[in-house]
Amino acid sequence: MTRHEIFLNYSQAMKQADRLDEVAQKIEKLVGEKIERTTDALKAAWQSDNSPQYIWKVKGVQEEISGNAKEIRKVAQNIRSAAEEMKRAELRALEIGRASCRERV
Repeated sequence: MTRHEIFLNYSQAMKQADRLDEVAQKIEKLVGEKIERTTDALKAAWQSDNSPQYIWKVKGVQEEISGNAKEIRKVAQNIRSAAEEMKRAELRALEIGRASCRERV
Protein backbone atom coordinates (compact mmCIF):
# COMPACT_ATOMS: atom_id res chain seq x y z
CA MET A 1 0.00 0.00 0.00
CA THR A 2 1.25 3.47 -0.83
CA ARG A 3 0.96 6.69 1.17
CA HIS A 4 -1.48 7.90 -1.45
CA GLU A 5 -3.74 4.87 -0.94
CA ILE A 6 -3.56 5.24 2.82
CA PHE A 7 -4.64 8.87 2.68
CA LEU A 8 -7.29 8.11 0.07
CA ASN A 9 -8.83 5.43 2.32
CA TYR A 10 -8.64 7.80 5.28
CA SER A 11 -10.34 10.55 3.29
CA GLN A 12 -13.13 8.20 2.20
CA ALA A 13 -13.76 7.10 5.78
CA MET A 14 -13.94 10.73 6.91
CA LYS A 15 -16.42 11.54 4.14
CA GLN A 16 -18.61 8.65 5.26
CA ALA A 17 -18.48 9.93 8.84
CA ASP A 18 -19.44 13.39 7.60
CA ARG A 19 -22.41 11.90 5.73
CA LEU A 20 -23.57 10.19 8.91
CA ASP A 21 -23.34 13.50 10.76
CA GLU A 22 -25.46 15.08 8.03
CA VAL A 23 -28.07 12.34 8.42
CA ALA A 24 -28.10 12.85 12.19
CA GLN A 25 -28.49 16.59 11.71
CA LYS A 26 -31.45 16.10 9.36
CA ILE A 27 -33.08 13.73 11.82
CA GLU A 28 -32.58 16.18 14.68
CA LYS A 29 -34.07 18.97 12.58
CA LEU A 30 -37.04 16.78 11.72
CA VAL A 31 -37.61 15.92 15.36
CA GLY A 32 -37.00 19.46 16.54
CA GLU A 33 -39.25 21.19 14.07
CA LYS A 34 -41.77 19.05 12.27
CA ILE A 35 -42.76 16.62 15.00
CA GLU A 36 -42.94 19.45 17.52
CA ARG A 37 -45.21 21.50 15.21
CA THR A 38 -47.37 18.46 14.53
CA THR A 39 -47.70 17.74 18.24
CA ASP A 40 -48.62 21.37 18.92
CA ALA A 41 -51.24 21.28 16.14
CA LEU A 42 -52.69 18.06 17.56
CA LYS A 43 -52.93 19.56 21.03
CA ALA A 44 -54.79 22.56 19.64
CA ALA A 45 -57.10 20.65 17.29
CA TRP A 46 -57.83 17.38 19.05
CA GLN A 47 -59.61 17.58 22.36
CA SER A 48 -60.66 14.17 23.60
CA ASP A 49 -59.94 11.67 26.34
CA ASN A 50 -57.47 9.86 24.06
CA SER A 51 -55.48 12.86 22.85
CA PRO A 52 -53.10 13.08 25.87
CA GLN A 53 -52.23 9.40 25.49
CA TYR A 54 -51.57 9.79 21.79
CA ILE A 55 -49.42 12.87 22.32
CA TRP A 56 -47.53 11.02 25.06
CA LYS A 57 -46.80 8.22 22.55
CA VAL A 58 -45.68 10.75 19.94
CA LYS A 59 -43.29 12.26 22.51
CA GLY A 60 -41.92 8.77 23.18
CA VAL A 61 -41.29 8.23 19.50
CA GLN A 62 -39.71 11.68 19.30
CA GLU A 63 -37.30 10.80 22.10
CA GLU A 64 -36.47 7.48 20.45
CA ILE A 65 -35.70 9.21 17.15
CA SER A 66 -33.51 11.74 18.95
CA GLY A 67 -31.67 8.85 20.58
CA ASN A 68 -31.12 7.29 17.17
CA ALA A 69 -29.60 10.54 15.90
CA LYS A 70 -27.20 10.54 18.87
CA GLU A 71 -26.24 6.95 18.10
CA ILE A 72 -25.58 7.87 14.46
CA ARG A 73 -23.26 10.64 15.66
CA LYS A 74 -21.44 8.12 17.88
CA VAL A 75 -20.98 5.81 14.90
CA ALA A 76 -19.56 8.72 12.89
CA GLN A 77 -17.12 9.51 15.70
CA ASN A 78 -16.11 5.84 15.95
CA ILE A 79 -15.43 5.79 12.22
CA ARG A 80 -13.23 8.86 12.58
CA SER A 81 -11.31 7.33 15.48
CA ALA A 82 -10.83 4.01 13.70
CA ALA A 83 -9.77 5.72 10.48
CA GLU A 84 -7.21 7.80 12.36
CA GLU A 85 -5.79 4.71 14.08
CA MET A 86 -5.68 2.77 10.80
CA LYS A 87 -3.96 5.64 9.03
CA ARG A 88 -1.28 5.86 11.74
CA ALA A 89 -0.77 2.07 11.78
CA GLU A 90 -0.59 1.79 8.00
CA LEU A 91 1.84 4.70 7.73
CA ARG A 92 4.00 3.13 10.44
CA ALA A 93 3.90 -0.24 8.66
CA LEU A 94 4.89 1.47 5.43
CA GLU A 95 7.84 3.13 7.16
CA ILE A 96 8.93 -0.17 8.70
CA GLY A 97 8.63 -1.92 5.36
CA ARG A 98 10.69 0.73 3.59
CA ALA A 99 13.33 0.67 6.32
CA SER A 100 13.49 -3.12 6.04
CA CYS A 101 13.97 -2.90 2.28
CA ARG A 102 16.80 -0.36 2.71
CA GLU A 103 18.54 -2.62 5.19
CA ARG A 104 18.51 -5.49 2.70
CA VAL A 105 20.21 -3.43 0.01
